[in-house]
Amino acid sequence: MPAFLLTLTKGTIMSDETESTEKISVIERLSQEKEKYNERYKTDGCKQGKKDAQKMCYEDLVEVATSNEDVYKMTAYETWLEDSIKDLRADDSIFDEDSYLDGWVEGVCDFWNEVEDNLS
Repeated sequence: MPAFLLTLTKGTIMSDETESTEKISVIERLSQEKEKYNERYKTDGCKQGKKDAQKMCYEDLVEVATSNEDVYKMTAYETWLEDSIKDLRADDSIFDEDSYLDGWVEGVCDFWNEVEDNLS
């Protein structure tokens, strides 16, 4: 193979490797940023879940704290979350609903675990 073609081919390969390495770096950075956002939404959901739990009726509190059902199927979703979720989606283009809901359920369960033994 002529030297100029070999040099051109090596340059293309090196360029492809550089682009690939750069792309991997960008993907890793974006993944880390996404994870931070998801953690923030989960934390926000947990805080809101604890606040909501303090206002819930016994039936809703027990439903959320003891259910293995998907949160969307719970009566508490319509009562406590549906409108808030719509607002959060409208206000934040990258809102991660799943992380928020996981946190919200966690917050309700945390509150339930704090008070359950004190109920007569």
